[in-house]
Amino acid sequence: MRNKSTKTLATNVNSGMWLVPELIANDRYKEAVDAATALKGGCQKARMPKFLVLAANHEKRAKSLLKDFSRIGVKTNDPNVEVNEAKSAQLGKFYCFNVADWGRGIPWLLKSKDTLLVRLAKMETATLKTAETYAQLGDGWAAYARSLSRLQRAPAEQRARHWYTIAYRTHRSNGSSLVRQTIARKLEDLPAPTAAIYVRGVMDDTDTFTIYSDRATWSRQL
Repeated sequence: MRNKSTKTLATNVNSGMWLVPELIANDRYKEAVDAATALKGGCQKARMPKFLVLAANHEKRAKSLLKDFSRIGVKTNDPNVEVNEAKSAQLGKFYCFNVADWGRGIPWLLKSKDTLLVRLAKMETATLKTAETYAQLGDGWAAYARSLSRLQRAPAEQRARHWYTIAYRTHRSNGSSLVRQTIARKLEDLPAPTAAIYVRGVMDDTDTFTIYSDRATWSRQL
């Protein structure tokens, strides 16, 4: 049975697992690094080795994002700052590919001068989508991924997988089997997804929840 002090530490660790992604979502990367570093210390004191690994990953990711964001050199929280097309492209790619926050990244891509990214961003924001346009988005991101170096392809490939999956599910409901087979082959041609773990926590010492970039899971230890 854990003593009260250890349980308090474990509670703080769980809170920290949520705090780091929240700071990242608000462009507070330096604070995210500090919070992740403190989180590592909390994991050590609470004797939670599995969470220590995750805290170290949080810290590594926050440091990488801080470095990349600082390199762009734009204060996104200042409404008076004008952002040119080149910086818009950098911000769009940063949010979409590095942070995996497509909701924030797509509007910046729309302001860039990269014609392919602008076209894909317009398709992303279209109000009327069909199974065909979902598949076209998958094709577009897959093509964009192929234009990148092998080490840079994963985020665009994951986005292509996202839209192909929606297209397949839509066609499964009201489309032809031939189209579904074509989309299925395109999914198979993409590398296996490597979803990032963003948050993991424990509730009441038994329930473990994990939030990935593309799904969430919940398990109970009996």
